[in-house]
Amino acid sequence: MKKILLVISILMFVKWVQAQDPSFSQFFSSPLNVNPALTARINSDWRVISNFRDQWLGPASPYATGTISYDTKILQNKIPNVHEEKNLIGVGGMLMYDYAMDGIMKSTYASANLSYNIVLADGPAVHRIGAGFGASYGRRTVDFSRLTWEEQWVGYGGFDKNLPSGELALVNMRPYFSLSSGLVYSITTQNSNVDIGGAVFHVNTPKQTFLKDPNQRLAMRKVAHANFETFLNSSVVLNVNAIYQFQEEAEYY
Repeated sequence: MKKILLVISILMFVKWVQAQDPSFSQFFSSPLNVNPALTARINSDWRVISNFRDQWLGPASPYATGTISYDTKILQNKIPNVHEEKNLIGVGGMLMYDYAMDGIMKSTYASANLSYNIVLADGPAVHRIGAGFGASYGRRTVDFSRLTWEEQWVGYGGFDKNLPSGELALVNMRPYFSLSSGLVYSITTQNSNVDIGGAVFHVNTPKQTFLKDPNQRLAMRKVAHANFETFLNSSVVLNVNAIYQFQEEAEYY
């Protein structure tokens, strides 16, 4: 009975993981995972960000997620009105991995973003609007050789992994390509800045084929976010961030 429950739990886990993208509680430290329009929204020429999360630390290390991203402004002062004071063009890319069940389930992602940011009004307060588009490649696999099944149980000797599992329907998901888009509106003064944005990931709802289900698709992830920062004095900055996103039945505030 324990082994049967284990198999059922694994299959439920696989289906649950399909429904959600990896997310960070400190989402503001992974902007390219929040909105492609945030690409190159920086007070510098370029930036590199790396994140690592290890959940439930211990010998098994059941959940681990890591990213590295790079984004930069391009064609500055090479196209009319494309410079800091007016319009901005940005490009960026991100690599991400997500391990679960001590690495039995592995997910890898690679994405590329393009953004364009323009000034709507220039004065004491500068109003900007930016649009971003992204494309990503994703792949998820399960190392079935590290799992044991009822057919491999040989009694008090435990499991014999050399025996067939009897689970012929278990296959890994094929790689998929996904599209994303987003908008961000910004108001900047001499001492403060406000950003409000929204994005949709997996606009094309790409197919996923765990368990040979040809109708399984990756649900769209919809995101709304806001950021406010202001100088309290010459050396202290207050920064407040908020996010809401949902994907199928998973909601995150």
